[in-house]
Amino acid sequence: MITKTFRYRLLPNKEQTQIIRENAEAARRVYNHFLKEWQRSRETAGLGLSFHYFTRQLQLIYRQKFENRNIDYGLLQNQYYELEKIFQKASRNRKAVIREKTPGYACSLHYGKNYEKFLVSLDNDHISLPIIGKMKYVNSRQREGRLAEIIVTGRPDGKFYLSLTCYATATPLEPTGKAIGLDLGLKDLVVMSDGRKFRNPCYGRVLRKKLSRERRRLSQLENNNIDHYEETSKDGKLIRTAVYRRPLTECRNYQKQRIKAADVEERVADSRRDFEQKLSTYLIRNYDVICVEDLPIGVLKQKRNVAYALADASWYHFISMLEYKANWYGRKVIKVNRYFPSSQLCSRCGYRNRLIKNLDYREWVCPQCGMKHDRDVNAARNILREGLRSCRYETLPSGQAGSSKGRLS
Repeated sequence: MITKTFRYRLLPNKEQTQIIRENAEAARRVYNHFLKEWQRSRETAGLGLSFHYFTRQLQLIYRQKFENRNIDYGLLQNQYYELEKIFQKASRNRKAVIREKTPGYACSLHYGKNYEKFLVSLDNDHISLPIIGKMKYVNSRQREGRLAEIIVTGRPDGKFYLSLTCYATATPLEPTGKAIGLDLGLKDLVVMSDGRKFRNPCYGRVLRKKLSRERRRLSQLENNNIDHYEETSKDGKLIRTAVYRRPLTECRNYQKQRIKAADVEERVADSRRDFEQKLSTYLIRNYDVICVEDLPIGVLKQKRNVAYALADASWYHFISMLEYKANWYGRKVIKVNRYFPSSQLCSRCGYRNRLIKNLDYREWVCPQCGMKHDRDVNAARNILREGLRSCRYETLPSGQAGSSKGRLS
């Protein structure tokens, strides 16, 4: 049994958009209120809130604030399960920081599996959700499996999406009898052990100037609307808060420019995700075993000169895609130890050249066997060999160091 998410574009009208945002704001307030109570209960009694206490308090809050509005009570009740998941994760990871939800232009509504009866597909173009009612959507793919969760998401650029998380049955692909080693980089996103390279599209860098221009215009519009600053003191620190002549939500030019800037940001994210989805799907379909290096991405991002390029390359999300797709289709992703000297070893004879630690050497000749190496292709071949060896796969013949074939022993 695996988990799959099917995402569809929603096309709500103005009234439905307002209802979605009102419900999201109500859910945010309920979440923040009970988050404080849950933390207070853990500090005093060492226990979280019970569902009975949560429901009883929620009924009082609903009657006082939300009863005469288009607010779904069940949506507010699902905030308990969200809080429960967060505190369970925090108990396993002590470094986890639990934060309140802040107001913003992005919003989300989390429905439980008991809402499946309301998710009625009236036809190929409309669905019906409680409180929101009949709504247009783009039926781009067929849903599979048993429904687990419904999420309605609103992005800052004004677009809405419906995400259906389902429990589906895994369908393994036919074995190909091939294995491949991957070396991840910044200029070439993926270098394969058979010599092929996939260049990094650098979507963030391509649209960086346009994004900076749109953000600069947005900042100018905001600064022009500032009347004065109020100074307050908190914990001995002086905090300056801007006071606007008009609320930013009522400034039409500001809202138009905000959507322009958000649209560029989302275009970068969507383009990068689309490229990585296609590349990861290609690798999973064509290879039984994929060997990659277990890179310390969080540590590397602390280097200021490469932080933006690493974020734009999005190595972590690409490896995550490979892992969950390998789980879906019966493939295997092997992570090689990050301290393995893949770039320094000769893929033919195994000689270690310590001078290659310097990244300026893109090509080098092995002083022992005389083989000329491309730095990245050689590293990918060594990653493939080490990955197969560490997982008890049959070792490749010495004359086929760059081959992509490998099989279980």
